[in-house]
Parts: sequence; C-alpha cells; structure tokens
Amino acid sequence: MIEPEYDYANPVWTWDEEEYAWATVSIPEINGGEPIVVYADISTAQTLASCEDNVVIIYSASAVYDEHKFVDELRVEQPDTALGHSYGEPEFEWTESGDGYTATATFVCERDGSHVEILNAQVYKETGGYSATVEFEEHIYEDFMPIESSGEAVLSLNEGWIIIDPTGYARSGNADSGTLYDEQAFESSENFPYLITGSSYSNDSLDVWNFSGKKAVVYMTLDNVFIESGMWATAFRIIATNDMDIYINVLGSASITAGNHPAIELQAKSSGVHVNVYVTCDGGFDEFKCSRQDGNTPKVFKAEGDNASISLYMNGVEVDGDVNYL
Repeated sequence: MIEPEYDYANPVWTWDEEEYAWATVSIPEINGGEPIVVYADISTAQTLASCEDNVVIIYSASAVYDEHKFVDELRVEQPDTALGHSYGEPEFEWTESGDGYTATATFVCERDGSHVEILNAQVYKETGGYSATVEFEEHIYEDFMPIESSGEAVLSLNEGWIIIDPTGYARSGNADSGTLYDEQAFESSENFPYLITGSSYSNDSLDVWNFSGKKAVVYMTLDNVFIESGMWATAFRIIATNDMDIYINVLGSASITAGNHPAIELQAKSSGVHVNVYVTCDGGFDEFKCSRQDGNTPKVFKAEGDNASISLYMNGVEVDGDVNYL
C-alpha cells in the first residue's frame, strides 16, 4: 500500500457564500487520492468608511493540519456605505485681469482635506465692486469684491427718462431735442460721464458721452424703460474720446426701438476707443429686446471711428453684433 502524500503548498479553500460563517481548506493528495478537508476558524474585521470608499468587511480563515498552518482572506465591500464629501462654504480668490477681475471658488472637504474642488466663478461688475457666483452640488454661492469707485457714475432710469447736464443737475420727464447739450460743453468739463436722453423722432434717444480724457465707467439700471429712436437714428448712442465700460442692469424689461441704425452705436471721437457694454438681465434678450420701426433688421451694435471697437456681453457671454438678438 502506497503511503498518501499531500500537497501542502496548494490548498483549496471553500467559503460559505451566503454569510461567510464557515470555510474549509482542502489539501490535495499528490497521487489522486482523497484530499484532507479541515474546517477553519473564522474572524472578522472591517475598514472605516471614507468620503469615497465603502466599508469593507474582512473575513480571515485559519486552519492547522499536521503542523502546517493555512490562512485565507475574503474582502467583501458593503455597497452604499461611503460617507460622501462634506463641502462647506467655499473660499473665493480674486485675480485682477486686464478688464476687471476673475474669481475662483475653492471647496475643501471637511472629512478629508485632500479632496478639493476649484471652480471658475461667473463675475459681474456692479455698483461699488464685483460680484461672483458659482453653482456647486445644486447650491449657489456668492461673493463680492468691493473696489474704490473713482470717476464712476451711477444712473437709474425708472418708468421714464432722466437727464443729467454738465452741472450735475438732474430732472426727470420726457425731453425733446432742444434739451440736449452740444459736444463743446462736454469737452470743457472736468466731470464725466453724462447721460442725456431725448424723445424726439429726429434725434438719438439715449446718449452716453465721455469727453473726459480718461476711461469712464457707467452703471445703468433700466426698470421697465422704453428707449425710442427715430427712423434715421440709433436708439442707444455712445460718444466718446476715451474708453468706457457700461453696465446695464435690466429690471423687468427694457424695450429698444431702432430704425435704419443698430440698436447700440459707438461714435468714437478719437482713435482706438473701445467700449464694453455688459447687460445683466434675467430674461436675456427676451426682456432686453428691440422692435423695429421699418422692415429692416438692424445690427445689435456697431462702432464708427478710427480703430474704434465695441463689445456686448449678455449675462457674461459675449454676443455677435451681426446677429439680431434683440
């Protein structure tokens, strides 16, 4: 009779696949005889859940036969036990850029500081500074960067017109072309900018002028305002010898009529003038809209003058002046 020989180096484990309550180790007989089967002792441990990792239960099996020790381990992940990230309020970082400021929002997980999300914020210029808005995990976060306002004008139009003359005196009501001031009066003034409005069908209706010799910034609120121009005039005219940033906040709606001219037009009085027009309006071009006095489709905006240029942004997105968004 041949003495059995066992392959202790290649045991075969069998586990209870339902509850992992027991396990056996089978030691093969080298010559094809019956194997030795031994029940193992079972112990358990588990890992801790983290932001992204589920709990894992570790089943350890240990058995001894003929002074040989055998061990095995199963790791069973428990679904849906990860804690998830816990992000609090973000830290906003502001960076000055060529045309204002940009901002990023940094979110750090309170459970694990190595988990960081950095998002670019939408930045809008407002009276007295810049506001930043970012959406993260279905929440809106905001921040405000105050800046010193030097040489800036805040102008509001509410259900009608407002007129500001070179002395700073303001009065409301409708104005005809006779109330407009000539360019020489502005060129001789140290203050800037000025907003002039008129309702004549033969003149431009809403003018913003800058003859100060330096960049001007205008904040304009249009609260259900109707801006009307004649057949041969533009509705919103910008006349400038230097650059301008114009921020238009539309509350309710702003209706612009235009004839054969674009709705917004820059008339540059010196070379290289550039104007940015930033429109903030919840309804976009559905609320900041244009009706035409004839069958022609005007451009939204254009620039006239030596190397003059104008850019229009709706809710932070630059738009094409050749498309009739209005």
